[in-house]
Amino acid sequence: MSRFDPRILGDSDPGRHIDALFGKGALAQRPLFDLILAYTASLPQTRTEPGEGHVLFSRGATFAAIRPTPEGVTLALALNEAAGGGRLRRLRALVGGLSLGMTLTGTSAFDSATKALLKRAWEAAS
Repeated sequence: MSRFDPRILGDSDPGRHIDALFGKGALAQRPLFDLILAYTASLPQTRTEPGEGHVLFSRGATFAAIRPTPEGVTLALALNEAAGGGRLRRLRALVGGLSLGMTLTGTSAFDSATKALLKRAWEAAS
């Protein structure tokens, strides 16, 4: 089950950080974030770590990070380009230290192929 890592935010309320990250100009991206969060919650030993401008997902090592953008949500994955099957691109700015990812422009973009890539990154982070 996904859980928030208190070491990242101390005694702060992680939900407040998420609300701030997906507030104001990023309200439209919140349903997509909620889908990704629900999916990562199904992956055992996953920690959810809200940070400045992004949310990390880890299991010992960070395997994914998301950041809201005006276009949607950038999903960065700890995979190499070959493992990404041509779907990953080099990101202009690192997201949680990860340099490869994709921009998801709506909830329909979080499809079975994207979930498979996210799970592959999760498996590699053990």
